[in-house]
Amino acid sequence: MNLKKFRPLLLFGLALVLLLSATRAAFAQSDLVRFTVNNKSDKVFTLRLTGPETLYLVIDPNSAEVFTPKRGEYNFTMFSCGAYADGELDLTSIKTMIVPACGSGGPAKDTDQKIDASDTIKLVKVTLENKATNSAMVVVMTGPGTYVFSLKAGQKANYTIPRGDYTVTYYACSSSATRVFTAKANKTLSLSCPK
Repeated sequence: MNLKKFRPLLLFGLALVLLLSATRAAFAQSDLVRFTVNNKSDKVFTLRLTGPETLYLVIDPNSAEVFTPKRGEYNFTMFSCGAYADGELDLTSIKTMIVPACGSGGPAKDTDQKIDASDTIKLVKVTLENKATNSAMVVVMTGPGTYVFSLKAGQKANYTIPRGDYTVTYYACSSSATRVFTAKANKTLSLSCPK
């Protein structure tokens, strides 16, 4: 048997096998995935992830951080602008989470790679107005969160709270009263002396 005739064919076959195995290795998917959190708010943002691994991420105000967690599906608990929210997060591909300024919306265009934290924590700016001109007022709002506000006589103040229905108990003019308020964007809650 004359091996000289088959040598170029054997070398070509060996080169082809090496090339195919190198190409396969080059396209193999990493166990880690790039996850960026862009915190555009003036508050610290925290995110606890549980899934293929457990992570507790803290992102300073007005900053962005890049993380490389294990690829997979995660459950999360986030805290932003005074509110908590839970949900699920798919980190099987590269993602960027945008945390907008408290009470505002996130990215104008949704994509598979961008996640708007304000879709999970639905915060709205509301105005509380103390119409009692001769008495300070304490307002306790209980609903998606519990908040206590103190207003001077005749004061109007803006706050950012989770959207939803609240039971409002307020104390002014040596008396108290309770009512219901639905917090929506730019809505005003005007309160005067309870009757």
